[in-house]
Amino acid sequence: MAINKDKPELWKSDISKSVDFYNSWFMEFAPKAFREIRTITAKNRDFPLLIEAKSAGDFANVNKRRKEEGQKITQLKASYGNDIDYALFLNGYFDSGYLGYEAAEGIDWIWEHRIDDLGLYRL
Repeated sequence: MAINKDKPELWKSDISKSVDFYNSWFMEFAPKAFREIRTITAKNRDFPLLIEAKSAGDFANVNKRRKEEGQKITQLKASYGNDIDYALFLNGYFDSGYLGYEAAEGIDWIWEHRIDDLGLYRL
């Protein structure tokens, strides 16, 4: 049984409604600093900064999924253009092999211990 996959005519509207729903929730419940940045970002950007949070408890497991981010950025750029900002927010065991792979795919990252690097984005 298909619920949404067979209704592409609704996808654009649903995406818009989902973004609006998320933004209203975010503006009500997110910490004040995040809400302030979000307000500035919404005025200055055509598309939000997309951040995927990753945490790893050992070096072995991070390399199992690194190709997924490459596929995501490829799909995002194909859908929304090359100006899309997608970054990883990393905490834990990410080695230079993982980082090199992500960099080669055009993906940047922010370390949890250097969260101020978020300010370097066009926010």
